[in-house]
Amino acid sequence: MISRYEANHPVGDFYCEGCESDFELKSKDGLKFPSKIADGAYETMIERITSLHNPNFFFLSYKDFAAYAKTKALKTANIEVRGWLLDTLNCVEKLQKNDFTLEQMYMFEPALKAKHPENNFVKDKIRQQLQYLRDKGFIEFLGSGRYRKI
Repeated sequence: MISRYEANHPVGDFYCEGCESDFELKSKDGLKFPSKIADGAYETMIERITSLHNPNFFFLSYKDFAAYAKTKALKTANIEVRGWLLDTLNCVEKLQKNDFTLEQMYMFEPALKAKHPENNFVKDKIRQQLQYLRDKGFIEFLGSGRYRKI
């Protein structure tokens, strides 16, 4: 299990008691990390590199984190609601273009009906889930039954 060191710990950000390893978190905005990563205090880093106990690194991209935070917005305790939401999001992702229409989403009605046979109002449910996805920032409503993936 990985635990966090107290703030401003000089040799790392996290540690694992099981394997006795230290970890440093390096983060940046964007998807691609440069070939060189900036570090903190020079003396401390040189000490670490020349010792037998070298740190491991966690690399975090802000864009990746933003995507994670976005999917966390889909978290709901109700398994049925989550199922519909993820099924609708999968349908949106299957569409090839970023812009799509409600009519294109209705093409998934038979598949969604097969997955959720208890629901007799699948088109209504599709619209409801699209509104939820809009409210959570996954899609944008353009008007007149048109949407855009964000």
